Amino acid sequence: MSSRRRHWLAFWGALLLWSGLACTALFAAAAVWLLVDGSQPSWIILAVTVPMGLVGWWLIRRSGVPVGEALNL
Repeated sequence: MSSRRRHWLAFWGALLLWSGLACTALFAAAAVWLLVDGSQPSWIILAVTVPMGLVGWWLIRRSGVPVGEALNL
């Protein structure tokens, strides 16, 4: 795999990983708010945000770029 392609793969993986982590954190905050308020959160959102982060992690690992370097691209 060319160096340029590796860095693009790592870039998209890092973007997905950060997006997945951010969405999961926002959902967790909203879920706590709704549970305290007495409502039921839509747990299907968690089934979308966690795999998004996992796919990002997998892309970074597949690219061969160290995770710390990929997250700082």
